[in-house]
Amino acid sequence: MIDSTDTTDQSVRFNERTGRAVLRRVGWYAAVACAGGIAFAMGYGWANWLLAYWFFLCLVGWLSNTLKATEWTVAGRELGRRGWLSWPGRKPSKVMDLGPDVEAVHETRYLWRIWPNAILVAPWQARRLVEAMERADVRVNDWRGDWAHRHRLLNALGVLAYYGGAVALFVVIALLPLPRPGSGVGAVAFLAPVGSMVLCLAAFVLGLAIDYLPWKMNKPPAQDGWPPLPAGGVGSERAQTQVGPAPGLEFGGFWLRVVAYLIDVSLLGIVGIVLSSALGAAGQAMGALIFIAYFIGLWGTTGQTIGMALLGLRVVRNADGGKITWGTAVLRFIGLLVAFACIWVGVIWVAFDSRKRGWHDMIGGTVVVRNIG
Repeated sequence: MIDSTDTTDQSVRFNERTGRAVLRRVGWYAAVACAGGIAFAMGYGWANWLLAYWFFLCLVGWLSNTLKATEWTVAGRELGRRGWLSWPGRKPSKVMDLGPDVEAVHETRYLWRIWPNAILVAPWQARRLVEAMERADVRVNDWRGDWAHRHRLLNALGVLAYYGGAVALFVVIALLPLPRPGSGVGAVAFLAPVGSMVLCLAAFVLGLAIDYLPWKMNKPPAQDGWPPLPAGGVGSERAQTQVGPAPGLEFGGFWLRVVAYLIDVSLLGIVGIVLSSALGAAGQAMGALIFIAYFIGLWGTTGQTIGMALLGLRVVRNADGGKITWGTAVLRFIGLLVAFACIWVGVIWVAFDSRKRGWHDMIGGTVVVRNIG
């Protein structure tokens, strides 16, 4: 007899829990653990406690990541899942029914959203997912994939910066070890490896920023204080329409923000010169800490530095115009370092963005506004 089973009944699995996949996951984490152990050993010496602590962190990271890993199955018009550490042979449990009322949205490089479920799918499995969704009559919104095809160079830069920055960080730790306390090295010799590590971290954050840039551009803001967006879901043409700030406000212009930053840097420069003259290298270190605390502290508490306050500027959440949190302030400061590290391109971006946002604003999810009342 001829098997009359329809193709829609054939199950398709993503992030499959197979023997090969388990070995691949174990091998990847083992390679990272060994490379990191060698780097730490070359940089800080073969201290047993340090190496044991590093391998313990790798083991905890592997277990936590594996516990969160999920195998997703699309069988006909049914979405199922099972955990990676579930009992062998256990069948997937049903999550939801699929059909014309369901939409699959490609949000980030690896993340698809079949509301309310977030499915992590490798880029090379995206085509299989789209085909399975289409067979189940699910509406597919692959705006993230379309963005990657339209911006191939920027997308490739994001992948290179993300993975290259992570790998380079280990290399820097191995080749440029931090001087040990009491070794008598100068401030320049101490800051050289630190600066290299900061640049590697900045490249890593830049890769993250590029990866989330299209999602930030298409994310609809909350309707709490900010004027609402036109009706439409994430990724639709109507949802991509940018709106202005609340009445009585306008976006902070490029030159106003430059003047505000120069005021802040001038004040901090005076403090740094005094500390450096009085304490030498220790004063320079204190000046750097004050620089970091100044911006993060004032952004997190009042939303404006002294220079911004003099010009009527304020940092608020891009989503709803509310007060930013301390975590957002830290993320925005990291983004500022990234914006400056890329030959100031991330800062100059403010002059050309429709919402006057630099890369640090996009990374932190913020926007600068000015009261015009």
